[in-house]
Amino acid sequence: MSDSDNSDNPQSGEIEDNTDEIIRAIRDIVSSDVDMLEDDPQSRIISEDAEARLRVALLRLTGAQAAPPTLLEALVLEQLEPLLHDWLERNLAPLVERLVREEIRRITNATLSPDEPPPSTSSPEGQ
Repeated sequence: MSDSDNSDNPQSGEIEDNTDEIIRAIRDIVSSDVDMLEDDPQSRIISEDAEARLRVALLRLTGAQAAPPTLLEALVLEQLEPLLHDWLERNLAPLVERLVREEIRRITNATLSPDEPPPSTSSPEGQ
């Protein structure tokens, strides 16, 4: 029964082959991008030390602690949560924008040759 199904639709095998090729190509691209980022320490946005501290903090936040929080810790977390939420709502977007802008500036300045001065920005102070 399945043989007649395949003979009725000869393109189904071609579609499966194309899908496999596409998936293989995507995996190759992702793998090469990951390899490139791992090989280039300048491409990192944060330092390894900061990354390690973030991992520890995330483990704490996700409940991966060995012991449950004490009553005091639970009360403090309960009181801090709305304060942190408000602070993040007000400050996270501008903070991320500033950090991304600085990182882009750092990367673009690093690509300039040592003989070439950085691009000047027109400001009223310089006039």
